[in-house]
Amino acid sequence: MRVIVKLVSSEGIGTIAVGVAKAGADIINIAGNTGGTGAAQVTSLKNTGRAAEIGLAEVHQALCRTGLRQKVTLRCSGAHQTGSDVVKSALLGGDSFEFGTTALMMLKCVMAKNCNVKCPAGLTTNAEAFEGDPRALAQYLINVAHEVRDILAALGLKSLREARGRSDLLQLLAHQNQVGQMDMHRMLAVLPERPIAEPVYLEANFTVDDALLDEIRPALLDPASTGIDVDYAPRLSNRNKTTGGQLAIDVERILQYEMTAETAQASSIINIDDRGRRTLKPDALKVRLSGPAGQSFGAFCNAGMVLHLRGTANDGVGKGQSGGIIAVVSPGGGTRENALIGNFGLFGATGGQLFVEGKGRGSFLRAQFRRDCRDRGRGGLWLRVHDQRRRAQSGQLRLWFLQRHVRRGGVSVRPRWQAR
Repeated sequence: MRVIVKLVSSEGIGTIAVGVAKAGADIINIAGNTGGTGAAQVTSLKNTGRAAEIGLAEVHQALCRTGLRQKVTLRCSGAHQTGSDVVKSALLGGDSFEFGTTALMMLKCVMAKNCNVKCPAGLTTNAEAFEGDPRALAQYLINVAHEVRDILAALGLKSLREARGRSDLLQLLAHQNQVGQMDMHRMLAVLPERPIAEPVYLEANFTVDDALLDEIRPALLDPASTGIDVDYAPRLSNRNKTTGGQLAIDVERILQYEMTAETAQASSIINIDDRGRRTLKPDALKVRLSGPAGQSFGAFCNAGMVLHLRGTANDGVGKGQSGGIIAVVSPGGGTRENALIGNFGLFGATGGQLFVEGKGRGSFLRAQFRRDCRDRGRGGLWLRVHDQRRRAQSGQLRLWFLQRHVRRGGVSVRPRWQAR
């Protein structure tokens, strides 16, 4: 699976692209101020971003300077219509090229700008009205490819790969309607790429989750198992990101696809609903860890999982949590008011419980659950996040403060992490 990140051509896009590449992106899509979905607002279509060519050149040069150009593929979506547009984007640093508006027009799109309501051409909705011919689109793309070959031959280049970054083959033209004296020559600077023979990228590392899965899988597939309890001895560090996330996905895959129906029926720790979906019973899987965990600890935690961390955790605790329990308790030392988790806790969470024996940062739960909780204190919410029974009745995410009052800050806290 490849990670694609779309960036709008704007000031500083080169710096952002370098960070995105370091974070593990495989494709960076540079979007300009043209095109856009017909369902978007007019203000978003007409007044967002700048010319894609400017952003593309800046991103290519920034990646060349930092030695990351070979790591990512640059995709340009600058309203390409002809082979000339494709070659120009390649000379500015593009690897792949999008055709959106023109491709739709080949299928008889009328640009009515109501794609999500009732498309008169039958492309997105109202399918019975579609009268386009896919062969017209195929022929159009073939014509563009022929034009690209002709232009590359005239330039003495064998492929688009050879044309990448050859901005010395472009020149700026003085236009009679030119306004101001903006110097764009640096946009056409040619920077040599810095290829690295054996690059080492800090990509996703699931060492902890893989080790946990090796212990959990045999017990999970054993119909005689009455519960799974794992103590992970090595201490976590802030390099261990998304601890528990891959584990939750692997457990779900085992339950739904790898486990036989006979094993699921015989197991005492598995529930099967009326649709045949299998879930772990409450507290069926307990994992104890220690140390300062990195970002997104306990992400995508599922029903039946209990992740107990004695230590601290960075931003994004419980991101996308749908069930289970996440508990972060103090490692000792200091006071009860220590900040144990970072920002953006429970971002996108829809269920489960979170217990924190200390403070969370200021933006904890702020954006997504503002209507459902109260921030009584400076930068702190100590919450138990709803249970499945209440959710089944109301269909909403409900939050409760834990008990025991802390003298400073006026925030309700419970020193023990177990549910009441």
